[in-house]
Amino acid sequence: MILTFQMYYNDVVEEMSEGMLGDISFEYIFLTDCAIGSIHSSTLLPSSERLLSLSVDGLLNGGKLTEFPWDALHQFTSLYNVNIQFNSITTLPQFESSSLMHLNISNLIRAAFIALSREWADAKKHISAKSRGWNPITDIPAGFFRDMGNLERFDCYDCALGPTLSTKYLEFHSLQPDTGLSISTNEIRELTEVSFCPMLEVLSLGTGSINLNGEIFLDHNAP
Repeated sequence: MILTFQMYYNDVVEEMSEGMLGDISFEYIFLTDCAIGSIHSSTLLPSSERLLSLSVDGLLNGGKLTEFPWDALHQFTSLYNVNIQFNSITTLPQFESSSLMHLNISNLIRAAFIALSREWADAKKHISAKSRGWNPITDIPAGFFRDMGNLERFDCYDCALGPTLSTKYLEFHSLQPDTGLSISTNEIRELTEVSFCPMLEVLSLGTGSINLNGEIFLDHNAP
């Protein structure tokens, strides 16, 4: 039984078109540093009941992905992880997913230099000094998280979010004390109590966190 489909460092295939994978179903799909710019939902549908994790990662060379099958995610009943960091996604539509637990849409290049763990010490030697060139997402749709009943972690490092985030953006249907929200090194300049305090009250009961590294000031009076 085939469990995993992997494609690494391929600069020829530019599209995951209909029928590309035939009727084979997978549990894991990894596309790393490839030239793929679009993924057709029909390519993935044979895996709708099995797929656990989908990763399209442009870590070293930058991914070309601009079109992602958001509207089909509700059909993937076991999918818990979607990682599309270091790509060219510019907008986030609303979509439904009852199984998704971890969504990573980050451009982590600059955050990697600021932060983090020793693993990056060697990795960053191979990463170009591009900043905010990938996934330049400026906005999160109101109620974006509302229909994701199991979402536990959302990563959007070093995109272009801001300068403010309203309460409507941050409505987690599944907010639990261990939820992780990472939106550091964006363009957020105003942090309102009404947006974040209700979340902090829940997160303070467990090990959850909100990562907001960057130049932010607290506005006590903002609506």
